[in-house]
Amino acid sequence: GNSIIDTGMLIFSLYRDDDEKYRYVSELDNSGAATFNFLTTRAGSYIVKIKYYDGVLGYKESEIEVQVEVDE
Repeated sequence: GNSIIDTGMLIFSLYRDDDEKYRYVSELDNSGAATFNFLTTRAGSYIVKIKYYDGVLGYKESEIEVQVEVDE
C-alpha cells in the first residue's frame, strides 16, 4: 500500500573501488525519513548502498544502490 513506514532504521554504506569506506545508521523519523552525511576529501566515483532494517524481521529483500560523483 501507500502507508509510511516510520519504525526501524536505514543503514547507509559508502563504497569506493568495491571497498566499504564508511557506514552510518539512522533511525526513521515519524515521516519515514532518515538522513546521513559522509565527508570525503577524494574526488571520484562512489557507491552508496542503503538497507532497511526493521529490528524484528531483519533486512528486507531490497537494497538500494546509488552512484555518486564527487568533484574537487
